[in-house]
Amino acid sequence: MGQPMKRVGIVYNPRAPNAVALAGALAANLRALRHDIWQCHADDQDKGNGLAQGTDLIITVGGDGTILRTVGMTLSREIPILGVNMGRLGFMTELRGEDALALVPGYLERETWVERRTLLDVEVTQAAAAGNAVSRSWALNEVVVGRTSLGRIIDIDVWIDQDHLVTYYADGVIVASGTGSTGYALAAGGPILDPESAHLVLVPISPHLTPSTPVVVRPGAVVELRVGPGNPAMASLDGQREWALDPGSRVRTWKSDRVARFLRAGGPRYFYATLAQRLKVWGKS
Repeated sequence: MGQPMKRVGIVYNPRAPNAVALAGALAANLRALRHDIWQCHADDQDKGNGLAQGTDLIITVGGDGTILRTVGMTLSREIPILGVNMGRLGFMTELRGEDALALVPGYLERETWVERRTLLDVEVTQAAAAGNAVSRSWALNEVVVGRTSLGRIIDIDVWIDQDHLVTYYADGVIVASGTGSTGYALAAGGPILDPESAHLVLVPISPHLTPSTPVVVRPGAVVELRVGPGNPAMASLDGQREWALDPGSRVRTWKSDRVARFLRAGGPRYFYATLAQRLKVWGKS
């Protein structure tokens, strides 16, 4: 990005005192550099949507959860996000909290690049009492169809492009993007995909006497999860939006035409250069 960024939003995690303090310090520093700054906390979606008009960049101060709550403010306006990590892993973030005051001003003036990450479009059809109501939304990380009661597994039929793949008897099923492959899907035993990958990954959660192998699904495929007879389920998108699902309900997801944008300074190899450090498993830091 060659043009200096003048109007900048700062969205912070209101439940982390260190994030609130850093957001205030960043705002003061950037105003002193003659940037037009606005602030709001990540739970105030209406305020953020109103302030985002004409914004060049949104800085998030928190962790990946703060980014997930911020993405909706950016999509229609194609605003990139610069993530400052105040959490543990922060796979989507760019900077550590302790480095932000020194480094953020440089991101607003120098040459950077925008990483584009796949979003998932989602269609939820609720059966029975909901009268086959259809809801449409999106997810950046994952779509999860899971159980609502401890100790009660659910059965979920998985269809890909209208072909039946498998019926899982499990705690649930995850459909994740490349971004989401380092989240819940990784914890459930799924593979790590390149963050800019357009593939989806299908991961069962604690399957019982059914296949446990994750499946990587080609770009463009439509994955449908159908809740079988028996116990009700819940659909969750990025852990932010939820629907109760009666037996017979369906959740369809596919690669969206929209993307989430992240501001980066290092080359595209940055993800692999920091992966071992963040996981603290592979290689040496």
